[in-house]
Amino acid sequence: MFTSKVVPVALSAQHVEEAEARCARQRAFIRELQASGQPTATAEEILRSMQSCLARVREAVAGQALQKTI
Repeated sequence: MFTSKVVPVALSAQHVEEAEARCARQRAFIRELQASGQPTATAEEILRSMQSCLARVREAVAGQALQKTI
């Protein structure tokens, strides 16, 4: 039976900035689609997923910062 291994990953403020930039690019892409009359449902769903990931990255970075102060 296969057992997956979880490897801890150190995240940083740079990871947050990169994720924020990706979300901003996706929002810009959605605006371009809207301007050209193209459907945006899929792009919006992808953005929601990206924003969810961004929130988890922010939480992880905040948790790491908190652990360093303890």
